[in-house]
Amino acid sequence: MTRPKTPADVDSEWLHALRNAVNGAACAVSAARSALDAGDPVRAQEFLQDSEAACRRAGDLMDTTTRSPTRAGRSKTGAARGRVPTGHAAST
Repeated sequence: MTRPKTPADVDSEWLHALRNAVNGAACAVSAARSALDAGDPVRAQEFLQDSEAACRRAGDLMDTTTRSPTRAGRSKTGAARGRVPTGHAAST
């Protein structure tokens, strides 16, 4: 049985890419909600598509069957890149 990975074992570039993908999904959902509140369902749909794409990127990054997120086997995926929803400021 293998031991669980600790934060020190995880490749920082992989973790950064995963966090970017999850953050992108969250921002896009927030933007979709704002678009719906403004009565713009077409724009909301676009943001939801962005969120789906970001979730796919996160899923791809978590698929460790073809690549390893550990420092010993550095990921070849690079940073997940996606567009940040335009016209929407993330709330704090």
